[in-house]
Amino acid sequence: ASSYCCRAMKVVLLVAICILCIATFTMAVDCPNARMEMVESIPQHMNITPIETTTLKRWQQLFADAKESIHIISFYWTLLRGAQYPEAQGEVGPMIWEELVAAARRGVKIFIIQSDPGHISEDADTQILVEGGYAQLRTLNLTKYFGAGVQHSKAFVIDGETIYLGSANMDFRSLVQVKELGMVLYGCVPMAEDLLRIFDVLWDTATLEHIPDHWEHRLYALFSYDNPATVILDEDNGKESSVFLSVAPTAFLAGDRAFDLTTIQRTMDSAEKYVDIAVMDYIPAMCYIPEKTYWDDIDRHIRNASFRGVSVRLLISNWTHSMPLMWPYLHSLAALDNVEVKTYVVPPLPDNIVVPFSRVEHTKYMVTEKAAFVDTSNWTGDYFTNTVGMSLTLSSPSAVSRVTAAFERDWYSQYAFSFTD
Repeated sequence: ASSYCCRAMKVVLLVAICILCIATFTMAVDCPNARMEMVESIPQHMNITPIETTTLKRWQQLFADAKESIHIISFYWTLLRGAQYPEAQGEVGPMIWEELVAAARRGVKIFIIQSDPGHISEDADTQILVEGGYAQLRTLNLTKYFGAGVQHSKAFVIDGETIYLGSANMDFRSLVQVKELGMVLYGCVPMAEDLLRIFDVLWDTATLEHIPDHWEHRLYALFSYDNPATVILDEDNGKESSVFLSVAPTAFLAGDRAFDLTTIQRTMDSAEKYVDIAVMDYIPAMCYIPEKTYWDDIDRHIRNASFRGVSVRLLISNWTHSMPLMWPYLHSLAALDNVEVKTYVVPPLPDNIVVPFSRVEHTKYMVTEKAAFVDTSNWTGDYFTNTVGMSLTLSSPSAVSRVTAAFERDWYSQYAFSFTD
């Protein structure tokens, strides 16, 4: 009997240890059942298709499915203006706007932080939402704090559990006339909470005359470059990966929040095989101040990657509003070993249809063999010193695979031209 009891106790102890190990493992994974989706906008009349789904379809679904809250960080709003361009599918803008109104009418709380409309456009869309009692709105005037700059981020939090971050503005053109790329992360409440903390930093700042030297602890980052969230995405077959958010400029870093620029540099420096970059503007200079100054905080890391033997490819927009200052710098990169540069041209609409500020490759991302980096900023110095931007970095193999597939599709498409051409 004594021997039986001893064996039984050993079994119970072993089971207890196993349960403890399982519990510890589960606790170590911040998001054990997350799912990721890459969303893209492909301009009308282009002969390419999204890798997964469209921005339009996913935004419609996210807003339609919202049950409790929608937090939106936006640059500007011109969804309703799309009604002026029915021949260019402009009706999709009002459709998205109506989804927000419908969400508000069924009791969903909507909070919006936007840039000062005086810098870019009228704020008719958001004012109608506010006047109708559909949303709460605050406007962030970066000029007040830095003398220049805008709130340039584009991100959502839905019901405190799903996030979107990408290049698309709240603009009908970003849905059907501008090429965009973003990420949706489902079922990761800790990451949603972290993005809400960034939202609250901007929301609080909008009421202040000065940016505080120290942020309240409730606004501190939950995750950073050195302490990312651990997730298991459905697409990765049980493999753990990491994800975190970074922000610019440094004035908005609460706690040990990752700085957007540092994330770019470290991600590039850690690459051993390749670095693929797609961005609208690439200029190693401060471009939006009266006296332009040289700024090599990204450029020297590209050159260093080339020197290490890492393959670097840059896919840069060429459109009506490209800055002439950009081309000499790109020529100097294209002259390096292991560096290739192409420009990407979105063709005009047929039948002489003109939609201002459209038909452009507007994506902002980088992908290496180790990580996918999805950004909201163009790559000039001003975007990291006095303009609010943010990014999402994932080490997920499936994220890397999908973003790489998008880059490869575009690099070898009929719309990409060798820089020497």
